[in-house]
Amino acid sequence: MSSSAPSGSSAPLLDPRNDYVFKRIFAQRVDLLSDLVNVIRGDAERLTLTEVLNPSILPEEITGKGIVLDVRATDTQGRTIDVEVQVSSQRDYPARSLYYIARAFVEQLSSGERYGKLRSVIGVNILNFALFRAPAEQGRAQWRFGMVSCHEPQRALDIQLELNFLELPKLKGQGLEKTNKPLYDWSVFFSDANDGEAMEQVTHPDVKEAFEILKSVSATAQERLEAERRITYVRELNAIADYKWDEGMAQGIAIGEAKGIAIGEAKGKAEGTRAMVTRLLERKFGPLTPEHQALLDSATLEQLEQYADALLTASFLDEVFGS
Repeated sequence: MSSSAPSGSSAPLLDPRNDYVFKRIFAQRVDLLSDLVNVIRGDAERLTLTEVLNPSILPEEITGKGIVLDVRATDTQGRTIDVEVQVSSQRDYPARSLYYIARAFVEQLSSGERYGKLRSVIGVNILNFALFRAPAEQGRAQWRFGMVSCHEPQRALDIQLELNFLELPKLKGQGLEKTNKPLYDWSVFFSDANDGEAMEQVTHPDVKEAFEILKSVSATAQERLEAERRITYVRELNAIADYKWDEGMAQGIAIGEAKGIAIGEAKGKAEGTRAMVTRLLERKFGPLTPEHQALLDSATLEQLEQYADALLTASFLDEVFGS
């Protein structure tokens, strides 16, 4: 039985902002990833990426064992470049991003190895939301943060932790089609891939090639299934990690009442949050031990919110509970 979509299917293309779809496109094409990274970094030194270090997507990464489907590559100077696309706004996202590149920096060395082996780590984050929202920040969509001295003359360290953010919603209406066509074309690809008229205006060769790969991926039934599974899982995560936490609390109240536990509003919130955190922990780590279940059962609402935040970045169950 063929896994391809029927010829002439009118099904929309998959969303390249879905981290599963993003990785399927760029993990196999380091040349396209290299162009995207350089366009996002603007006038910074151009990087030549040579190899994707994590090209595979394991089944457990889609539905629970790996929250972040990033693409990690290395360049000609041995630097690590970690690229991630993020659809939904999250609390403390800059801190989370810094944590990931700091962990990648530390993981370069094994016990006993000399510090001279360390190389820079560069994080690139493509965001489908506005991260910096102050009035004076509305006109800027590209951000690059590095480590430089706080006095003149400015001096950068030879080894860097660098963070880049591209806020896709801010790119519209900036006239990039005249001032920065490569960035404009990449923004059309990510935000309007299903707009045929918009895609016809794309001229940047790497974007056009990425679009052909997206069409190929979207035409396969299995790929569409995996993308939908990823969307469902991320949606469940965002139930507790959404930037608008009050929406999560509303869901928490509903769950608490459904269980017959919500005697009052505060208790309903706590029990609903407890139910959500328990479910997501089990989806990510498997059945809980009696000790961990006891910690959840006795946790206050504030503690449950802390567990929910820790869940987003934890690699092991004990990390969630601070053990």
